[in-house]
Amino acid sequence: MKTVILAEKPSQARSYAEAMASSTSKEGYIEVHDSLFSGECVITYGFGHLVSLKDPKDYREEWDHWELAQLPMYPESFEYKVSSDKKKQFNIVKKLMKEADEIIIATDIDREGEAIGRYIINLAGCANKPIKRLWVNSLEKDVVRQGFANLRDADETYNYFVEAQTRGQADWLVGMNLSRLMTLLTRQQLNGYRETFSIGRVQTPTLYMIYQRIQEIQQFKPEPYQEIEADIHHSEGTFRGKLIPSQKFFDQDQAKLQQLLHSVDQNDPKGYIHSVKKDKKETKAPQLFSLSKLQTKANQRFKAGANDTLKAVQSLYEKKLLTYPRTDCPYITEEEFDYLSSHVHDYCTWLNVSLNDPQLTSNQRFVNSKKVQEHHAIILTKQLPDGDTWNQLSPLEQKIYRLVAKQTVAMFFPNYEYEETVITTQYQSLQFQTKGKTPLKLGWKTLFKGEEEDKQDHQEDNTTLPVVFQGDPCDVQLDLVQKETKPPKYFTEGTLITAMKTAGKYVDDNEEADILKEVEGIGTEATRAGIIETLKGRKYIKIEKNNVVVTDSGALLCQIIEPIRVLKSPEMTAKWEKVLKTIGEAPNHETAYVIQTKFIDRIKQFIDHELDEAPQYFSSQEVKQSLSVQQSVLDKANEKRIIGTCPKCGHSIVDRKTFYSCENYQECDAPTVPKTWSGKKLPKEAVLALFNGQTTEELTFKSKAGKSYKAKLQFNEEGKIQTIFSQTKKDKKHYC
Repeated sequence: MKTVILAEKPSQARSYAEAMASSTSKEGYIEVHDSLFSGECVITYGFGHLVSLKDPKDYREEWDHWELAQLPMYPESFEYKVSSDKKKQFNIVKKLMKEADEIIIATDIDREGEAIGRYIINLAGCANKPIKRLWVNSLEKDVVRQGFANLRDADETYNYFVEAQTRGQADWLVGMNLSRLMTLLTRQQLNGYRETFSIGRVQTPTLYMIYQRIQEIQQFKPEPYQEIEADIHHSEGTFRGKLIPSQKFFDQDQAKLQQLLHSVDQNDPKGYIHSVKKDKKETKAPQLFSLSKLQTKANQRFKAGANDTLKAVQSLYEKKLLTYPRTDCPYITEEEFDYLSSHVHDYCTWLNVSLNDPQLTSNQRFVNSKKVQEHHAIILTKQLPDGDTWNQLSPLEQKIYRLVAKQTVAMFFPNYEYEETVITTQYQSLQFQTKGKTPLKLGWKTLFKGEEEDKQDHQEDNTTLPVVFQGDPCDVQLDLVQKETKPPKYFTEGTLITAMKTAGKYVDDNEEADILKEVEGIGTEATRAGIIETLKGRKYIKIEKNNVVVTDSGALLCQIIEPIRVLKSPEMTAKWEKVLKTIGEAPNHETAYVIQTKFIDRIKQFIDHELDEAPQYFSSQEVKQSLSVQQSVLDKANEKRIIGTCPKCGHSIVDRKTFYSCENYQECDAPTVPKTWSGKKLPKEAVLALFNGQTTEELTFKSKAGKSYKAKLQFNEEGKIQTIFSQTKKDKKHYC
């Protein structure tokens, strides 16, 4: 009996091996011996995605060319391949699987992890072998051993693979076809435009969401307004009051403002304390972290990018310090609560806080098994970092770990209790309200004492109010405060993650908003950070002082898709996510594949529609105006790039960053000239001489040894640049 355990990556494989009785590392796998397995057992691994969808050119040679005539590109059946740099490891995995009597998929416990495992097994030709599934939320030894002792039937999670496979195929179809479509149509309209657009099922609506916010900020015009406040002078002290009900008086409200001011005699300052209310209140500890909440908090606190936070928490998971990171759930089950309860004093000691009477009864704010589906919240494991382990963590990993530690332990602390005092002051016909808070018991806030948010809360919670009683006299002095409306705030990576998750707030249609709420926005907990990184990599967005802003390329793409509602709105993506979710939750494999087939057909219909309609979008006034502006920018840039006229065809000779060529290089047979030769940037006169078949003036170059020499350049009959040395030296030529 030979068992092959398939991990997602080497670090995960090592964690599994460390949980076994003994292990021996080999090339590409680890031999393990343990009573959990009868017979031979090895743990092998991928490097994440060993297997991926084939590129268009892998299906048809002509699909390698970006031409409208080649669209749409619909493979008869999707095929998968191993990239050349990963073939060695794949062959090791394949050989081991061929020899196996049983395979255990032990990749990450999410849809993508399921797909990674299944793609490898399928391409290795081992899908018919007995397969089990390891499903653990922590890499701690006892959790791993318990998971291997209670393996799930792989059929239970198979539909997650079908869902991930469907998502991948849909993204391939949309990305490959619509990216080329929009790029080629734009190039037809813009002379000299050579950039490529990237259209994505999730990335494009996300980009447009950012673009819209930037537009709102840029078009925002501050509007001044006034508010009435009052300084209230009591024998025990002075405090500030706000008019109730609160009112903002804009320019158009001046008559109303003056009427209100004239309703009182400001020469008579006498007022009195109308009422004093004191209530004891309390707030519960914050909920546990889902990935998106942790990313939002880390960005707010540490200015950490969403992907940086994901990498940090993934690393902490692999170091067995935190539980599985890619979770959208802020709840845990009774099982997690029990082990956290038994270790809470150890956690408090590590955090250097005291907790005399921990709340050991589970609270549904944190513990709710019904709301935990695949993964529970991100919490501490039983293992605490010792000094050496802690010192080996990156600064961000340390910050993230401490943040999760405090959030985890907070649920065992009592509520934060305070007394709220509300003073209402009567001044003739007007009333003013003043609020103050007095902390009574810090409770869970003890954990966050001294931190930035706590300092802000501390200022609010400790508004010092004098001791006053109902009926007390006081003097009131009105104050007309000048204010102005504020523009919307820029997205940060943290608030963008939240916006993607709550995208329903950004659509007007109630039905669409309900769909977005049901599927929790656009993207998934595991993919949102990657989408942001993709937009950065495409240079559609950039980060400036922690704010997410759109680049010129990103803005142009958004302007072009302005009339194409389905590409810019999160609504279409939400509908797709809803269908994808039904695949993962399908009652059986057959149903999942039926939904998959129908869904992919709908995607193709959508693409066909866009292929027919897209050319018309470019005739809209908005797009024409955007293209006209962009053409002016391109023309100015092209003017700077032009250095002369091609002697072969009459087109311009242009600067292409590393070389010079004819603008019409695709059809013209004029040669190309490098910008530098032997360490020297060629002057414009030399470049033009070469294009015109002439010999350049004598120039000074540097040899590889660093020595200077003088020579002329010219093209020889073979179209190569020839170096001609001066007559005073030996007759010598050099070719390129």
